[in-house]
Amino acid sequence: MKEKIFVIIKTIVFLLIFVLLFQRFSIALQVYGTGPSDPNRRACLFFSLPENTVDVLFVGTSRVYGSYIPQQIYDKTGISSAVLATSAQSYQNTYWLLKEVLQHQQPKLVVLDIHRVVSPVDKSSKDFRLYYTTGISALPDLSINKIRAYRDITSDHSGWAKEMTIYDAYSFLEFKNIYDRGTPDLLSIANLMINPISEYKTFGYFSSAAVYPLTTLQPNISSSVYVDLKQTPDFKHLQKIVTLLKDKEIPLLFVRAPYDGSQFNDMQLYSQAFQWIEEQRIPFIDFFDLIDTIGIDPATDFCDKNHLNYLGAKKVTQYMEGYLQEHYTLEDHRGDSKYELWERSEYNYKELEKQILEKVGR
Repeated sequence: MKEKIFVIIKTIVFLLIFVLLFQRFSIALQVYGTGPSDPNRRACLFFSLPENTVDVLFVGTSRVYGSYIPQQIYDKTGISSAVLATSAQSYQNTYWLLKEVLQHQQPKLVVLDIHRVVSPVDKSSKDFRLYYTTGISALPDLSINKIRAYRDITSDHSGWAKEMTIYDAYSFLEFKNIYDRGTPDLLSIANLMINPISEYKTFGYFSSAAVYPLTTLQPNISSSVYVDLKQTPDFKHLQKIVTLLKDKEIPLLFVRAPYDGSQFNDMQLYSQAFQWIEEQRIPFIDFFDLIDTIGIDPATDFCDKNHLNYLGAKKVTQYMEGYLQEHYTLEDHRGDSKYELWERSEYNYKELEKQILEKVGR
């Protein structure tokens, strides 16, 4: 009997060690050779954060990872936050990411951008595979949610998603095939396996010092083609996100960051989304309504037509700091050793601001 118990214990220990090593190995393969601009790199490293340390979670598309600065929020308020956003992240991807997040973190608030409701996908083109996998590819490779997520995608979509294979499902294989990693740096690989959190420098925010002057900022214009929001796949998963968070008693806040909306014809979809949000009584911040209030300057605060640079993100984040303090009861963690990652972050945002101001002649 004692021998059987000993064998069971050995087996359990072996499996735990195997899972830990495999996870670290897969993180190293996913992240190695990618740069700070790679959104899947940042999303993957999110899962190396200490458990239950993220109070505010920002999720969604690239307009999220270019608009909210967790380090600034912490320095000014002591509220711990992180960004789990990827390029063109669908609500289907967001849903499965949140399912995984809730196994590791217990956020007091989830902030989700509404942009995805107006991002139709060309399901017939393989060039749009990122719309199916962006975000999900960052899930830990031994996660049950990752398996379920890919099954969900292949069952819901036509086109390329129907052809998805295991090879496509695991991004470390995909990345090894696509990117030239150069000469292997064993020291970097070892560091990613032993201490991956050391590579997570901006808590998911993508900082840009580029300047793309815009003449005007205006919301999207109306479209002559009507699309029923409630009949779209993204809306179905948006509802699932709302239900998931309600079940977990986690508040949800919708946001829309400013951008040049004149290039799009989808205001009618936004109108439907705004009406639905109001019906659901979910708080919503539309930064188009706050451009003058927070001082967004079209000539200096954008890195392209769709995204803020650091100067613009700093203003949006400053407004968010006050909003969080005014509307939610969130703890100030400054001085708490459990949050030392936020305490000792040394990313040089002052240098970014200096570069931008030099470019615009200020």
